[in-house]
Amino acid sequence: HGVYDCKGAVVFPHNIGMGAADDEDLTYRVGRAVADEAMVCHELWCYAPVVAQSADPRWGRTYESYGSDPDLIIRMSTAYTKGLQDGGIAACAKHYLGDGNTKMGTGGDPLADSLIDRGDAILTDAEIAELLRIYKAQFDAGVRSIMLSHSMLNGVRMHENREYIDILRNENR
Repeated sequence: HGVYDCKGAVVFPHNIGMGAADDEDLTYRVGRAVADEAMVCHELWCYAPVVAQSADPRWGRTYESYGSDPDLIIRMSTAYTKGLQDGGIAACAKHYLGDGNTKMGTGGDPLADSLIDRGDAILTDAEIAELLRIYKAQFDAGVRSIMLSHSMLNGVRMHENREYIDILRNENR
């Protein structure tokens, strides 16, 4: 949401605020402004946009999501990706797949306040197909990279999930 480590740069509202505004043109212009400031700092790659579906507000990174509606996420995130990339910055959609859909109690150590973050997204094939639509839209918008999630999908860590990594590699060309 901005080049926060550059003195004088603009820091924009988090994605949840941009999603609430539901203004694709504004989101494109924010992406373009971030790209312009990043270029001044010689940054060529941005770890954004976050395209997670925020399914449970207790997830500690709900603010990074545009919301829970896949159509809204597609509209807003593709506008941001296009803004970044029209400004010369490579966008990186993240976190593939299901990080915003993790179930409470699956995240690990209760003393570390991680009962939901980096947990297990227990999803049906239909729910997974909805999330894959978001990534397909990112590819259609020209996204340059995708970051994998640290979470699990149906009990398998995404970094080890050959089935869905292969889908990412092969079905979005």
